Amino acid sequence: MGLLALTLPSIGGSHSQFAVTAIVAFEGGLGLLALALAFGYRRITAHRGALMAAIAGTLFAFAGVAIKALTGEGGLPIQVMAPWIALIVACGALAQYSAVAALQRGGAIETIGLMGLVASAAQILSGVIVFGDPMASGSVGIGLQATAFALVCLSALLLPPSQAGRARQAQPLIAQAA
Repeated sequence: MGLLALTLPSIGGSHSQFAVTAIVAFEGGLGLLALALAFGYRRITAHRGALMAAIAGTLFAFAGVAIKALTGEGGLPIQVMAPWIALIVACGALAQYSAVAALQRGGAIETIGLMGLVASAAQILSGVIVFGDPMASGSVGIGLQATAFALVCLSALLLPPSQAGRARQAQPLIAQAA
Protein backbone atom coordinates (compact mmCIF):
# COMPACT_ATOMS: atom_id res chain seq x y z
CA MET A 1 0.00 0.00 0.00
CA GLY A 2 2.86 2.34 0.74
CA LEU A 3 4.26 1.82 -2.76
CA LEU A 4 0.89 2.78 -4.23
CA ALA A 5 0.80 5.93 -2.11
CA LEU A 6 4.32 6.92 -3.15
CA THR A 7 3.55 6.63 -6.86
CA LEU A 8 0.18 8.41 -6.73
CA PRO A 9 0.08 11.35 -9.16
CA SER A 10 -1.47 14.67 -8.20
CA ILE A 11 -5.20 14.40 -8.71
CA GLY A 12 -7.51 17.26 -9.55
CA GLY A 13 -11.23 17.00 -10.24
CA SER A 14 -13.59 14.10 -9.85
CA HIS A 15 -12.55 12.03 -12.90
CA SER A 16 -16.11 10.88 -13.40
CA GLN A 17 -16.52 11.54 -17.12
CA PHE A 18 -16.72 8.48 -19.32
CA ALA A 19 -17.69 7.23 -22.76
CA VAL A 20 -20.96 5.32 -22.79
CA THR A 21 -19.45 2.48 -24.84
CA ALA A 22 -16.57 2.14 -22.36
CA ILE A 23 -18.81 1.82 -19.30
CA VAL A 24 -21.27 -0.51 -21.05
CA ALA A 25 -18.38 -2.74 -22.14
CA PHE A 26 -16.75 -2.70 -18.69
CA GLU A 27 -20.00 -3.31 -16.80
CA GLY A 28 -20.94 -6.00 -19.34
CA GLY A 29 -17.62 -7.69 -18.65
CA LEU A 30 -18.25 -7.58 -14.90
CA GLY A 31 -21.73 -9.01 -15.44
CA LEU A 32 -20.34 -11.85 -17.58
CA LEU A 33 -17.66 -12.53 -14.96
CA ALA A 34 -20.32 -12.76 -12.23
CA LEU A 35 -22.37 -15.16 -14.39
CA ALA A 36 -19.33 -17.32 -15.13
CA LEU A 37 -18.52 -17.50 -11.42
CA ALA A 38 -22.15 -18.40 -10.66
CA PHE A 39 -22.05 -21.25 -13.18
CA GLY A 40 -18.73 -22.36 -11.71
CA TYR A 41 -20.34 -22.35 -8.27
CA ARG A 42 -22.82 -24.99 -9.40
CA ARG A 43 -20.03 -27.25 -10.72
CA ILE A 44 -17.25 -26.79 -8.15
CA THR A 45 -18.00 -28.00 -4.65
CA ALA A 46 -14.62 -27.66 -2.94
CA HIS A 47 -14.30 -23.86 -3.05
CA ARG A 48 -17.87 -22.64 -2.88
CA GLY A 49 -17.13 -20.03 -0.21
CA ALA A 50 -14.36 -18.49 -2.31
CA LEU A 51 -16.51 -18.50 -5.44
CA MET A 52 -19.39 -16.87 -3.58
CA ALA A 53 -17.00 -14.22 -2.21
CA ALA A 54 -15.72 -13.52 -5.74
CA ILE A 55 -19.30 -13.22 -7.00
CA ALA A 56 -20.11 -10.77 -4.20
CA GLY A 57 -16.99 -8.71 -4.90
CA THR A 58 -17.81 -8.58 -8.61
CA LEU A 59 -21.37 -7.42 -7.91
CA PHE A 60 -20.18 -4.82 -5.38
CA ALA A 61 -17.78 -3.51 -8.04
CA PHE A 62 -20.54 -3.42 -10.66
CA ALA A 63 -22.73 -1.32 -8.39
CA GLY A 64 -19.82 0.92 -7.34
CA VAL A 65 -18.78 1.70 -10.91
CA ALA A 66 -22.37 2.48 -11.88
CA ILE A 67 -22.77 4.76 -8.86
CA LYS A 68 -19.62 6.67 -9.80
CA ALA A 69 -20.98 7.12 -13.31
CA LEU A 70 -24.37 8.36 -12.10
CA THR A 71 -23.07 10.72 -9.45
CA GLY A 72 -20.36 12.29 -11.59
CA GLU A 73 -20.26 15.56 -13.44
CA GLY A 74 -22.72 16.52 -16.15
CA GLY A 75 -26.03 15.25 -14.68
CA LEU A 76 -27.82 12.66 -16.75
CA PRO A 77 -31.52 12.82 -17.70
CA ILE A 78 -33.89 10.68 -15.62
CA GLN A 79 -34.63 8.42 -18.62
CA VAL A 80 -30.98 7.35 -18.61
CA MET A 81 -30.67 7.19 -14.81
CA ALA A 82 -33.74 5.05 -14.03
CA PRO A 83 -32.51 1.77 -15.58
CA TRP A 84 -29.05 2.25 -14.02
CA ILE A 85 -30.58 2.86 -10.59
CA ALA A 86 -32.66 -0.32 -10.92
CA LEU A 87 -29.54 -2.23 -11.96
CA ILE A 88 -27.57 -0.79 -9.02
CA VAL A 89 -30.27 -1.82 -6.55
CA ALA A 90 -30.50 -5.33 -8.06
CA CYS A 91 -26.71 -5.83 -8.06
CA GLY A 92 -26.45 -4.43 -4.53
CA ALA A 93 -29.10 -6.85 -3.26
CA LEU A 94 -27.46 -9.80 -5.02
CA ALA A 95 -24.06 -8.72 -3.69
CA GLN A 96 -25.40 -8.63 -0.13
CA TYR A 97 -26.97 -12.06 -0.51
CA SER A 98 -23.74 -13.45 -2.00
CA ALA A 99 -21.66 -11.88 0.77
CA VAL A 100 -23.80 -13.45 3.48
CA ALA A 101 -23.71 -16.84 1.75
CA ALA A 102 -19.93 -16.58 1.36
CA LEU A 103 -19.50 -15.75 5.04
CA GLN A 104 -21.60 -18.78 5.97
CA ARG A 105 -19.43 -21.08 3.84
CA GLY A 106 -15.95 -19.73 4.57
CA GLY A 107 -13.95 -18.04 7.28
CA ALA A 108 -14.66 -14.35 7.83
CA ILE A 109 -11.14 -13.03 7.24
CA GLU A 110 -10.46 -14.79 3.95
CA THR A 111 -14.01 -14.21 2.69
CA ILE A 112 -13.97 -10.49 3.40
CA GLY A 113 -10.43 -10.24 2.04
CA LEU A 114 -11.40 -11.90 -1.23
CA MET A 115 -14.56 -9.81 -1.62
CA GLY A 116 -12.56 -6.65 -0.99
CA LEU A 117 -9.79 -7.73 -3.37
CA VAL A 118 -12.16 -8.46 -6.25
CA ALA A 119 -14.23 -5.30 -5.72
CA SER A 120 -11.21 -3.03 -5.30
CA ALA A 121 -9.31 -4.47 -8.25
CA ALA A 122 -12.32 -4.08 -10.55
CA GLN A 123 -13.01 -0.53 -9.37
CA ILE A 124 -9.36 0.50 -9.76
CA LEU A 125 -9.35 -0.91 -13.28
CA SER A 126 -12.58 0.91 -14.09
CA GLY A 127 -11.06 4.14 -12.84
CA VAL A 128 -8.15 3.84 -15.25
CA ILE A 129 -9.99 2.26 -18.20
CA VAL A 130 -13.42 3.91 -18.07
CA PHE A 131 -13.03 7.16 -16.14
CA GLY A 132 -9.49 8.13 -17.15
CA ASP A 133 -8.05 8.29 -13.64
CA PRO A 134 -4.42 9.42 -13.83
CA MET A 135 -1.52 7.03 -13.43
CA ALA A 136 2.05 7.80 -12.59
CA SER A 137 4.09 9.38 -15.35
CA GLY A 138 6.98 7.53 -16.90
CA SER A 139 7.73 3.86 -17.24
CA VAL A 140 9.30 3.60 -13.77
CA GLY A 141 6.23 5.08 -12.05
CA ILE A 142 3.83 2.89 -14.01
CA GLY A 143 5.99 -0.16 -13.32
CA LEU A 144 6.02 0.60 -9.59
CA GLN A 145 2.24 1.08 -9.55
CA ALA A 146 1.69 -2.20 -11.40
CA THR A 147 4.06 -3.97 -8.99
CA ALA A 148 2.30 -2.48 -5.96
CA PHE A 149 -1.11 -3.50 -7.32
CA ALA A 150 0.14 -7.05 -7.97
CA LEU A 151 1.60 -7.28 -4.46
CA VAL A 152 -1.69 -6.18 -2.89
CA CYS A 153 -3.55 -8.84 -4.90
CA LEU A 154 -0.99 -11.50 -4.04
CA SER A 155 -1.11 -10.70 -0.33
CA ALA A 156 -4.88 -11.18 -0.27
CA LEU A 157 -4.59 -14.50 -2.06
CA LEU A 158 -1.98 -15.77 0.40
CA LEU A 159 -4.34 -15.61 3.40
CA PRO A 160 -4.60 -19.14 4.79
CA PRO A 161 -8.09 -20.55 5.29
CA SER A 162 -9.28 -20.78 8.87
CA GLN A 163 -9.97 -24.10 10.58
CA ALA A 164 -13.71 -23.43 10.51
CA GLY A 165 -13.61 -22.49 6.82
CA ARG A 166 -11.77 -25.68 5.88
CA ALA A 167 -14.19 -27.80 7.91
CA ARG A 168 -17.25 -26.14 6.31
CA GLN A 169 -15.88 -26.49 2.78
CA ALA A 170 -15.18 -30.19 3.36
CA GLN A 171 -18.78 -30.92 4.43
CA PRO A 172 -21.45 -31.70 1.81
CA LEU A 173 -23.99 -28.91 1.30
CA ILE A 174 -26.83 -31.03 2.77
CA ALA A 175 -24.88 -31.52 6.01
CA GLN A 176 -24.26 -27.74 6.24
CA ALA A 177 -28.01 -27.02 6.02
CA ALA A 178 -28.86 -29.41 8.85
